Amino acid sequence: MARPTTQAGGLPGSAERGAQNVVERCLRVQPGEDVRLFTWRADEVAALVTAAIKRAGGAITRVPLEPMERETNKAYLRRSFDETLAGATASILIASHGMPALLSIAATEAAESAGSRHLHAVSVDARVMGQSMRADPMKLAVINERLVEMLRASRVRVTSDAGTNLEVSLSSKLPIAKSDGRPAQGRWDNIPSGFVCAHPGDVSGTLVVDRSVAGPTVVADPAALRKNPLKVTFAAGRVEDVECGDAKILAGVNAYLGSHTDAGRVGMIVMPTNYLVRSEIGLQIQDGLLPGLSIYLGYTNAAITKAAYDAPVQLRFFGRRQTVEVRGQRLVQAGRFDATLVEGIDPFR
Repeated sequence: MARPTTQAGGLPGSAERGAQNVVERCLRVQPGEDVRLFTWRADEVAALVTAAIKRAGGAITRVPLEPMERETNKAYLRRSFDETLAGATASILIASHGMPALLSIAATEAAESAGSRHLHAVSVDARVMGQSMRADPMKLAVINERLVEMLRASRVRVTSDAGTNLEVSLSSKLPIAKSDGRPAQGRWDNIPSGFVCAHPGDVSGTLVVDRSVAGPTVVADPAALRKNPLKVTFAAGRVEDVECGDAKILAGVNAYLGSHTDAGRVGMIVMPTNYLVRSEIGLQIQDGLLPGLSIYLGYTNAAITKAAYDAPVQLRFFGRRQTVEVRGQRLVQAGRFDATLVEGIDPFR
């Protein structure tokens, strides 16, 4: 008999399998475990996660966050999360697009303080749950380790047909961090997951940003960016020049660059490893995990990357159909993982 492709309520069966993966493999809920589920305007996805927690035997308490949507008192929000998380050893936040940043920050800080394993899923929908969130964290860990070994103390070359020609140097003195969506006790992780990141020793050359720009001062419609790509030139790890045929996008980027002394400094390079992300769906939370190399300006996450500085601002650049090479070995070819990274893992090969 053919496997059903939809479940009750019309959501795809793959979304249900994604929820099960998140609960059983990522959050690792145990029978009788006290679990908090925070939700913000994501009833369909939250229902899938609720059902998966119950199947795993977890004792679930659902906490809607909509009543705190307009709250701006950071101390009050933190106290509210602290009280709610008391006694919980696992927690997860599921939110649709647009959740206030203060809520998000309060949740992660309180979860760490409470000693909870916490998963953070912001701007997600059933498509994300049925695609990138189905990725097995154990397989992501394998790909991450392969990639780290290839990247360690190396020079990375990134090119694209659109004009990207970038060189990134990684220092042997700085770590390459990995994320697979399996937080340790008292830690948190974003999902969908699967990437490695590092603070680079040097970045030089040209990056064509034709997928997306993510930051507080820039609102770039993907269609507009594809029509008028952002061309960013780097030298000595800093932005040297920016060009774009769209005046609004260019103004937003320049406003960001003027916001802090280190706003134009490359804080991190990120290489996704989620083998189930194959094409754009129009949601940055998943599209940002397409194969390639992304540049994050400003914020270095110094506690993890061990960078010598940090910055309170961030702007993220994403390009399309990139080719990534290390010491002549191809890791990504025109936006697709090379077999050296996903051999024995990628179900599409």
